[in-house]
Amino acid sequence: MKYTAIKTFFNSLNIHTEESKLRKAFEVASKGGGAVDLEAFLQLYRKVTRRKELVQLFMNYCDLRRNITVDSLVLFLQKEQMEVTAGEKFAKLLTSRFARNMAERKDARLSYDGFLAYLLSPDGDIFNKKHHSVYQDMNQPLSNYFINSSHNTYLVQDQLVGASSIQGYLSSLRDGCRCVEIDCWDGPQNEPIVYHGKTLTSRITFRNVIRAINQEAFVISKFPVVLSLENHCSFEQQKTMARHLKNILGKRLLTTTLDGDVPHQLPSPSDLRERFLIKGKRVGSIKDDIRKYKSSMKGGTRVEKEEKQSQGASHKLQTVPEELSNLVVYMKSIHFNDLASAQAEQKCYMMSSLNESKAKKVSTAGGANFVSYTRSNIVRIYPLQTRIDSSNYNPVDLWNYGCQMGAYPFFQ
Repeated sequence: MKYTAIKTFFNSLNIHTEESKLRKAFEVASKGGGAVDLEAFLQLYRKVTRRKELVQLFMNYCDLRRNITVDSLVLFLQKEQMEVTAGEKFAKLLTSRFARNMAERKDARLSYDGFLAYLLSPDGDIFNKKHHSVYQDMNQPLSNYFINSSHNTYLVQDQLVGASSIQGYLSSLRDGCRCVEIDCWDGPQNEPIVYHGKTLTSRITFRNVIRAINQEAFVISKFPVVLSLENHCSFEQQKTMARHLKNILGKRLLTTTLDGDVPHQLPSPSDLRERFLIKGKRVGSIKDDIRKYKSSMKGGTRVEKEEKQSQGASHKLQTVPEELSNLVVYMKSIHFNDLASAQAEQKCYMMSSLNESKAKKVSTAGGANFVSYTRSNIVRIYPLQTRIDSSNYNPVDLWNYGCQMGAYPFFQ
């Protein structure tokens, strides 16, 4: 294997070493030649990936033969890994599993390579293996959960001149994201486009974005996905958006409340499994729309006629067409003026988005009242516009106040 191939391979594994150090290590492994064989490559790999802190940790517990015995492994597990119940039986199981050869396995010991294999395995993971799948109660109202959320999901580089890509949505959903953002603007031939408006970022079509989301949304998780619409489109192109959402997402798109009545609390993640929720502007109240829906199911011709006349009179005043407005069910976007007004006026199915600066001011001033508000209403926090390098704010303080959606870029 030649130097350029090794360098490319290391980069693909996110093994980044200074050029001079890698070149020197290669010359030693190849003995001045232009390539290395498999054994020499393995030695080169071990040298480049060797971490001093892990070597020191190993030396703290190994014997004079540079092996960790069962007794030392028990001590390591209890002291370093905090596995206080680990005993001789468990330590022997680990040595049999991670020993590098038959001699080590027979003597129940681990060399450095075996010790490293254990640390990098699921057995050495900091997280409880039982928690790799969902183990929490998922039957509480949606406002009781932190929701893995993304900001400007389509951007895979910076926020000013970077590329907009379908890959942003695919990667975010594969990483477990449950709320993705779609910035929608008018495009050619009545086809809405997605990009960071008034910047030099590239453009992708809204239709292809929805197709990609539909493809990947429930592969990693079956729990609901929120499509956060940042809507800047004209009246007619919003109708196109609604048509694509319905046609592509089909029956998985939530278009009315689950029980057909006005919600008094949000449904649970379990209730919404494999469903898409639209977050956006909604014209009129859910109560009126449910009344219309029930009337249409009964074939109410008089009510329909009155509604058509009303729609004709108010059409010019609407900023969001009924086709798109009606798709917003449990996540109606409401402007956040102040905490007192939000607590007094907002229903459980209304939510607000605050930038990180405003959210910190509200949380500091509101304290317990802000916590009380987030018990029933979802709050989305997004980065300041000054973060053009796609850097992230620290969401922990706002999580502590119950803010469910700490939205930030997935790519940096």
